[in-house]
This record gives sequence, C-alpha cells and structure tokens, in this order.
Amino acid sequence: MLFCSGIIFIAGGVLFGLGLWIRYGAGSFIQFFCIVSIIYMTEVVGAVLIFIYKDIVESVVRNTSRDSLMNAYAGPVATDTISQSWNLIMLKYQCCGFDNYTDFTGSQFSSTTGLSYPKTCCVNLKEPACDGKNMKTTLIHAKGCFRTMISVIQQQSTIIGSTAAGICVLEVCVVRRRSVIWECCP
Repeated sequence: MLFCSGIIFIAGGVLFGLGLWIRYGAGSFIQFFCIVSIIYMTEVVGAVLIFIYKDIVESVVRNTSRDSLMNAYAGPVATDTISQSWNLIMLKYQCCGFDNYTDFTGSQFSSTTGLSYPKTCCVNLKEPACDGKNMKTTLIHAKGCFRTMISVIQQQSTIIGSTAAGICVLEVCVVRRRSVIWECCP
C-alpha cells in the first residue's frame, strides 16, 4: 500500500512538473525540480535521523502514546480517532493499555466512566464478569500494547525499509530523468 502511494505521488509529481514546463517554461520547471529535490533530501535526512536516534524516537512515541491514552482515550464506544485507534490496537493485538491494564487508573476514561479498564481489554468480550471493575487477569489481557506494537514494527521492518528504499530510488530516477529532459530540450 505504501509503495502504491509512492508511485501515485511520483506520477503526479511528474505530470505536475511537465505541466509547469509546458505552460510556464523552463523556469518553473527548475523551481519545481528544486522543491522536489528538497523534499527528497528531507526524507533521507529524516530516515537517517530516525535510525541514528532510535532511542529518542522511541521515547517520544512512548510519551505521546501514553499521553493520548491517559488524556484523550474515551472508551470503546467513542467515535474520535484516538479512541478508535486504541480500541483497534487492543482488539487486534489482544493487549490492554500502554504497559498493562493498570494504565487506565487516573485516566480521563477512568474518571469519566468510573471503570478500571475498557471492554476492549477483555479476553472474551461477551463475558459478563469482565465488567470494567473485575481485575482478574484471567478476564483481561494482562500485557500492554506498546511492546507488542514495537515487536510488530520490528518484524515488519524489512518490508517497511525495502518499500521506503524503493520509493527513494524511484524518486531519484524521476528527478534524474527530469533533469536529462530539461538539458536536452531548453
């Protein structure tokens, strides 16, 4: 999916660049070429910085994710993006909270509903004993979602990295191709 998005983005960029060139001349095309080059360099620098400062990035993601769970999560029936995202993660990966099911203590969800955890933490969603107050670990998923998400990303890192590298190579080829066209046809 990411690869397809990259192809569509690049194809749109090529068409936009050629449209500028045809409509406004080579000056606009050079300006477009410079902007695309700056975007490409920003992507490369961002990827390198994420790789080098992986611990800092993990810390920022950790703090932001925990903050969203504590202050913005509204429960399983909420329609906001943050709540729906957390619900999807907890259901798909069979986890509860950020580090574990106790993360909801003192959260907006807990203070609003009076429950200790949401229904999405239940092992069996139809179990009546899993009522948001019963803290038996046989009823709720005891593991947290952060480590689970990190392990999924690490398992998929080859695919993610390969797709990103492919998009970068494709961008370089497109930019190079555009510069060759411009030099041949002033």
